[in-house]
Amino acid sequence: GGGGGGGGCEWVELATSGPAVKRAHHSGGVVSDATLLIFSGQDETLITRRTLSSLDLRTATWSSVPLPTDTPPHPSPRIDGAAAAVRGVGLVVFGGVGEDFGFVPPADAWLLRGGEDVRPPRRLALPSKAQAAGGAG
Repeated sequence: GGGGGGGGCEWVELATSGPAVKRAHHSGGVVSDATLLIFSGQDETLITRRTLSSLDLRTATWSSVPLPTDTPPHPSPRIDGAAAAVRGVGLVVFGGVGEDFGFVPPADAWLLRGGEDVRPPRRLALPSKAQAAGGAG
């Protein structure tokens, strides 16, 4: 039955510091050993923002992370997307709902690689743009 034992788990409130951004409907994952990255989401005015924030889980300190580029190609701002942190590879962001409240196309998937997040550095077997669009490549 549902004895609620929790299997040895417990919730611990983090007393964080630093410039945390208010976000809802964001996505993220833990990269490197103890860094939580949060991508995009809605701010307190319900505007979808393309931002990247990090929480150092060792020090419980938030910081804003400069995005690699402000000019395309880059992932579009989104809400309700998904993200997966892959050890030694980076943070994969995909899916969700765009600024126009339409679904983000399935081919709009992105990999955020960073020096500390990728150990050892390696190349991925990524499809060409033609293959991703369904053409021969």
